[in-house]
This record gives sequence, C-alpha cells and structure tokens, in this order.
Amino acid sequence: MPSSPISLLITTASLYLLLLSLVASFSVLSRWILRNAYEIQLAEVANHVAENMVGMRALLHLSSENDTVLLKGLDLPKDLLHLGYAIRIEDTGEVLFIVAYLEMDASVFGRSPLWRKDDQVRIETESGTFESDDFLVSFGPELHSGQRDPVVWARWTPEGLSVGLGALEQ
Repeated sequence: MPSSPISLLITTASLYLLLLSLVASFSVLSRWILRNAYEIQLAEVANHVAENMVGMRALLHLSSENDTVLLKGLDLPKDLLHLGYAIRIEDTGEVLFIVAYLEMDASVFGRSPLWRKDDQVRIETESGTFESDDFLVSFGPELHSGQRDPVVWARWTPEGLSVGLGALEQ
C-alpha cells in the first residue's frame, strides 16, 4: 500500500532534523577538542616561561651583589595554529602565576605557578627599559607572540630583586 504524502513529509523532515543535530553535535565536539588543544599548548608555554623565571630568581638569590642582571632568552612559538597569544604575570593574592592566553579569546588560557607572593621579589608590571652590558632590554606587563627576542630577566638593584618579561632591543 502506498504511503500518504503526510507521512512521507514527516519522515523526510525527521531525517533532516536528525542530520542537522548530528552536524551541530560534531561542530560542538570539534570546538571543544580545539579549545582543549589550545589550552594544553598555552599551558606548555606558561610552564616554559615559569621554569625559566624560577631559575633566574634562584640564581640571583645565590648572589647578593648589587647591579647583577641575568637574562634568559625564551624559545617561544610564533603563534598557536595561526592565532596570537600573550603572556603575563598574574597576582592571585598569595601565589604568582604565569598566564598564557589567546589574544582573540582570553577565556582560553594556560597557567603555571611561580612562587608564593613575598616582599623580597618585585614583579615588574610597568613598562620601561634598562641596559645590561651591550643589551637594551625593554620590559612591560605582557609579552606577545611573535615579539622579537623575548626574554625573562632578573636583576639585583639597591632597591632589591626584581623580575619580569621583556625583549632584547639590541
């Protein structure tokens, strides 16, 4: 017995809705997987920067000489799957973190702890420059992907120990 046009229409519409829901769920799943991939890569970048900064602080604590400057170049990816990112030092009250986040969506981030906040180490969050031997270092609150010659630095001055993110200018 041939089917009525109404049941054919209902069956066709149901198949289209099923197909649309499959495409939508695939889209949501692929975005979730991509977001997790970005967060893993950003956490690796944050861990790399934090590891170098902790090492710089430890080395300078062994030396108590004034006017000592340590610079460590960072080997950072130019971008993450063609998206830019930024790195900053975040103060959560008790613990300091290195945070790497996508510039187009700051809710996608990775972070790594530095150390407990104390008054012995000043985190440089202002912008400025200083000279060390033959190098001019510009520093600021953030380091951006693709920036030329990124560094972490630490220095003893008469005011105490300070650390920060920056780039070599010369």
